[in-house]
Amino acid sequence: MNPTKKNFEPRVGFAWDPFSDGKSSIAGGFGVFDVLPLPVEMGSGVDGSVPFDVGVSAPITAGTSVMQFGCSTPCGLYNTALNNASGRNYVMDFNPKRNYVMQWNFNIQREIAPGTTLMVGYVGARGKHMRFQADDVNMVYPTTGTAEPGPAGLIWPQPNTDPNPTGTGGFCADQVTKPPCPWPVVNQYMGRTQMALWDGSYYYDGLQAQVRKAMGHGIQVEGSYTYSKNMDDGGGSVASDPFRNSISSLLWFCKACRRGLSDQDQRHVLTVNYEWDIPTPASFNRPEKAILGGWETGSILTVSSGTPFTVLVAGDQLGQGSTDFYQYPDRIRGPGCEGNPVNPGRANPSPSNPDAYVKLVCFAARTQVGDSGTLGETR
Repeated sequence: MNPTKKNFEPRVGFAWDPFSDGKSSIAGGFGVFDVLPLPVEMGSGVDGSVPFDVGVSAPITAGTSVMQFGCSTPCGLYNTALNNASGRNYVMDFNPKRNYVMQWNFNIQREIAPGTTLMVGYVGARGKHMRFQADDVNMVYPTTGTAEPGPAGLIWPQPNTDPNPTGTGGFCADQVTKPPCPWPVVNQYMGRTQMALWDGSYYYDGLQAQVRKAMGHGIQVEGSYTYSKNMDDGGGSVASDPFRNSISSLLWFCKACRRGLSDQDQRHVLTVNYEWDIPTPASFNRPEKAILGGWETGSILTVSSGTPFTVLVAGDQLGQGSTDFYQYPDRIRGPGCEGNPVNPGRANPSPSNPDAYVKLVCFAARTQVGDSGTLGETR
């Protein structure tokens, strides 16, 4: 369904010269901007779903191969895919809410010297019903706390497989009220299932400062600095992991688990640029002026702080059973781990070595607790 047929996008702005001398300005504005869903819907991998795409999702076990060759008829995983026993699918919010962004700004400018202006301002933005995507939602879900994490966090049934025979106390074999082993995903006849929802939120607040010297005596210089914070609960659009620091399958059913600093959050950004008209000597004649005159040079320098990332543990300790599993480790509170859990660059033997960046002692892989597994927590 298309929710954008009656969009109302009011925009208003003002500017005021408080001293009526042409040297000061107080200005601001507000606007609403829609994000149309159709381009995203058409590029979301519908052609990568059955029956247009033949794919299969299956674990690789010791002594087996992913594909079998030499068959006169389709066999192995390819045959499974053709029979739609584990085809790839795409699920999309059928009746999405209107996706829009509100933006506003307020700034004060003052000429502090002839041709030189200082500006200080605030910029804010809020996004409503932003698009969120997860790469695989056909998984084993937690048995409790599926709306929001409880005191013990989200709890997954574990172990997902039970190699122990009946009578040994295995999770699945001895508890007949539980589903058979392995604990099933939502649909055992579907494979990798992507899902897109319009349920996200976006928050941006930034303080901006700028000094600008207009062109004079052949030179123009400008410097700007931004201090900002960018928050959301999932930054994926057409791709669920558009940035190198993105997580591809955030927990769509737990918005509190998804909320955090945006993948593109950069707290500090400093930019300096200049342009210089190289003077042409008056002694140049016409041919020299044509070749050597009228040149200019310029440069832009940008320095910024890094983007956030999430510490993950390889493996499927929770027993999610999806094709895009990962595990959040527990955050350990102890000596040296109270603040930012990274090693100072100068203390490392090789500051460029990323293996020495994170304080591994401040994180611990989550271990099974009885017959359950829980999402990473602070302890």
